[in-house]
Amino acid sequence: MGKKLKNTYLNIGLVLSLILLLQINNVFGASALLSWNAPTANDDGTPLTDLAGYYVHYGTSPRNYSDHIDVGKVVTYSVNNLSTGVTYYFSTTAYDTSGNESAYSNEVSAAFQPVDTLPPVTVSYYCDNDGDGFTGQLIDGTCSGTGCEPAGCRLTPGNDCNDNDPYINPEAVDDTCDGIDDNCNGAEDEGYVTAAVSCGEGVCTSVGQILCQAGKEVNTCTPGLPAEDPETTCSDGLDNDCDGQIDEGCVPVIEITNVLLSEDFSSGIPASWPVHGAWNTRNECGRTPGHPFAGAFAISDSSCRVTDSEELITASFDTLSCSSVRLAFSNQYYWYSGSIEVDVSGDGGSTWTPNISLRDDDGFPDPDWKELDISAVSAVSNAKVRFRYANNSADGFWALDNVWVTCQADQMHIASPIQVPAAKTVMIGNTGTANLAINMISKAGPDAPGFTIGENDGCSNRTLLPAESCTFDVVFTPSSTGLKTATLSVSSNDPDMPVYDITVTGTGTDTLDPVPLIKINGLDGVVDIARGDNSTVTIELDPGSYNGKEADWWVLMEYRKRWYYYNAAIGKWRRGYSSYRQSIPDNAGPFEILNSSRLSRGMYTLYFGVDTSMGDVFDSSLIYYDTAVLNIQ
Repeated sequence: MGKKLKNTYLNIGLVLSLILLLQINNVFGASALLSWNAPTANDDGTPLTDLAGYYVHYGTSPRNYSDHIDVGKVVTYSVNNLSTGVTYYFSTTAYDTSGNESAYSNEVSAAFQPVDTLPPVTVSYYCDNDGDGFTGQLIDGTCSGTGCEPAGCRLTPGNDCNDNDPYINPEAVDDTCDGIDDNCNGAEDEGYVTAAVSCGEGVCTSVGQILCQAGKEVNTCTPGLPAEDPETTCSDGLDNDCDGQIDEGCVPVIEITNVLLSEDFSSGIPASWPVHGAWNTRNECGRTPGHPFAGAFAISDSSCRVTDSEELITASFDTLSCSSVRLAFSNQYYWYSGSIEVDVSGDGGSTWTPNISLRDDDGFPDPDWKELDISAVSAVSNAKVRFRYANNSADGFWALDNVWVTCQADQMHIASPIQVPAAKTVMIGNTGTANLAINMISKAGPDAPGFTIGENDGCSNRTLLPAESCTFDVVFTPSSTGLKTATLSVSSNDPDMPVYDITVTGTGTDTLDPVPLIKINGLDGVVDIARGDNSTVTIELDPGSYNGKEADWWVLMEYRKRWYYYNAAIGKWRRGYSSYRQSIPDNAGPFEILNSSRLSRGMYTLYFGVDTSMGDVFDSSLIYYDTAVLNIQ
């Protein structure tokens, strides 16, 4: 309205009407109920933004108002205590937030007859019979005169659809399945929540719902059927015949093996595994083998790099205490032409014996877990396994993961210098049809203090599911030279072998192996360096017990399938394969063999080793070495 209300608008917008005239007894006088239309805009069409309220004006002669009432911002008002037998004239005005008042609205009038001239009025009333705060929809009674209804009752119907039940009213929660409209909205049980329910035992267990239908709960769950042959069916703890008992008649079976070699390629192909050809863990073609492959894996893929023969050879392992040896690995082989071979060697790789040769798809499209008997290399000190992939086409690959070599573990032997710990890994498997509960692993015997269970104990106080396995380390730390003997005992709930004894022998020697170290910018393993940044490679050597003995020293580097060697005499790298020097090992280094910021992108694999048989011949069975990988990005 601004500073001034516009009279022309109010003459149009404030329309007063007399909607109800009531004449009551002489004590309280008569009442007039007035209403008017609220203005929404000024007469020029601009919005009305500061309307504050209204005045009701009235008197006993036209346009002559002796009384006025500030009724606030309402559009209906009852003027009370009026005299009977008198004609009253009514008008309204509006005022804004600044106190400006508009012109009068139209005028209405009403004449009130004396009480004794009006006929008696009969009214109906509605009460709250159940005390829930809501009046009913049905008439509770009638009376004559104004205000004659009982206290708490009213003249208009309420919205309580059942005024005889305090739990039925418009604010009740209708969530029970009883077929009753508890909240008076015309629907029954609409707040009921459907519940999930299970039924049946064991594999017969099923699921369903409890529904509300026509005011009654209905359970839709139906138990399943038992296995066809429940007496011979065992699992990871299921009640197959639905009798409330789990795997009755099933038993656990303990199997303990000595882990001679294990590799999951999580850190790439180890430097101790010779590679000939394109075997790698980079998976350049983006193959995606499924379970049991997880994380990094070794792969030779002719779709990315076509070569005639690719070889991946394991590190050396001894089988001196083994009468039977097994090889296991995750496998996926897809072929177009060519074949794969798994060969074994008992002399460190000088000669090879074929073990299997395949030409068909093996583990494709779904990978599998292969287990092979390689007992041909039992009871030797320098055994190896070779994975050979032959494929000259552009469509094929062989992927490997989780390579394990094991043998029976009723006995094992560990050799180590005095006060130097050495360890071997033992695997416990459950080949039975029920869960295998393993207790603590104990030790006994005169030399038992020299043998301990390593920190990586994944078996003690553990339960294995059928076909599940775990490992623990046996650590030998001799306090003196000579042969030491102890017995390890593994107790479990295997009914046929509650205690499994393993004879462990160890030999304490006075020989310490040489320890060569090679580092890139002071770091071990794979080191990533941006192109243009400086790369510093250092070597150092602790000769151990070989101080004073002759040896060949080797510093080699492989880059893009080419070999380079470091010539200590001139302090430079040369193409080819030759020893670093021949001399008596002593405490050496650390000193630099490479310092450059100009290397090309790619992977540089560096080796620093010492073999204890001088002759300028790389003798893999007598060499001690360390490796590091420089990755220029």
